[in-house]
Amino acid sequence: MATKKKKGLPTIVDSYEDLQILCEEFAKRGHKITPTGAWDAIAERFIRKNNARHYWKLLRFNWYLQQRMSDIETTFKKSGIRKLFKRRKNETLDKHKKRFYKEIGKKNKRIRSVERVVVDPKFSQHYNQYNPNKQFSNLEEVVQLNKMICDSRYDKDFNIKNHDNLGSGHTGQIIIHLLR
Repeated sequence: MATKKKKGLPTIVDSYEDLQILCEEFAKRGHKITPTGAWDAIAERFIRKNNARHYWKLLRFNWYLQQRMSDIETTFKKSGIRKLFKRRKNETLDKHKKRFYKEIGKKNKRIRSVERVVVDPKFSQHYNQYNPNKQFSNLEEVVQLNKMICDSRYDKDFNIKNHDNLGSGHTGQIIIHLLR
């Protein structure tokens, strides 16, 4: 919602005509913006997330989470894994994460799961589909995917709405946070 200059009250833009009027007011002040340009800027920022790079990134993250879950499931039995993901009473998320990593041990490291994802033939097949002009390199992709998983800029991409099909019955934002 835009705000009026004098009173500071919000201006409600319900239709394309209201957007045109608002853009004309901006043009009078020296800001050259068209209604189509405004709509494209809004759509690019909030609505249109359908570019190939975004899908490729989410696909890699989803494969990583599935691989990480299967690596942990092979180490623990089904009954033991449920206790592993449950938070204890009065336990903070940081303490839960430390306990989780201590219990899964040193054999279940993130980099090993990333390596298993990248070595998979479907990864190279999809890589060539999304990046037809680049040469595939296992080492570069392992490093790149590991950096992306660790980076806090990709926190919004590790949301449960993007990865609700982990296939193991364990879905939840805390579990994704722990697997990351």
